[in-house]
Amino acid sequence: MECLLIHGLQDIYYAEQQIPKALPKMIDKAREGAGPRLLGAKRRR
Repeated sequence: MECLLIHGLQDIYYAEQQIPKALPKMIDKAREGAGPRLLGAKRRR
């Protein structure tokens, strides 16, 4: 049981360490995908 807890905490720690690395890429991808649609919506108003 203790081993499961330790592995779970290690997984959470690893995931938290990856967030700062992945977040800028995710933001860029979101901007690329949403950019033209958002601009088109603003122009139609």
